[in-house]
Amino acid sequence: MFGFQDIPKFFLAFFVVLPVISFLHEGGHVFFAWLMGGKNIKVTVGTGDMLFRLGMLEVRQYYFWYGHCSFDNLKRNQRIANILVF
Repeated sequence: MFGFQDIPKFFLAFFVVLPVISFLHEGGHVFFAWLMGGKNIKVTVGTGDMLFRLGMLEVRQYYFWYGHCSFDNLKRNQRIANILVF
């Protein structure tokens, strides 16, 4: 059952662990996009207004909710390259 003593664990999981997992997940997309020659790679973690940008990482207001990786074109634009990236 879920009790009052579990509320701090919930907030820790929701506001710390979930964004870290989202960032690691998007890191996999970034790695394969970079490996396949993608240009202008950008990682967005969260939705809403932008809080800060650090290199290719962009963190938004609701940082715990969403992740997105975008890039221009792949140098190796083959079916296997798209499968690995996506």
